[in-house]
Amino acid sequence: MLLSLDFSSDIPIYQQIRNQIIIAISDGKLLPGDQLPTIRNLAD
Repeated sequence: MLLSLDFSSDIPIYQQIRNQIIIAISDGKLLPGDQLPTIRNLAD
């Protein structure tokens, strides 16, 4: 799962991550048992 973050946005980073996870679930791209990116991977 690749997250796209906009650091210049007024939306906080945690909210952007949350929104993208919700969209991935509703689109069927994130299924039960799928792993989320680690914090270390998100920081890169």
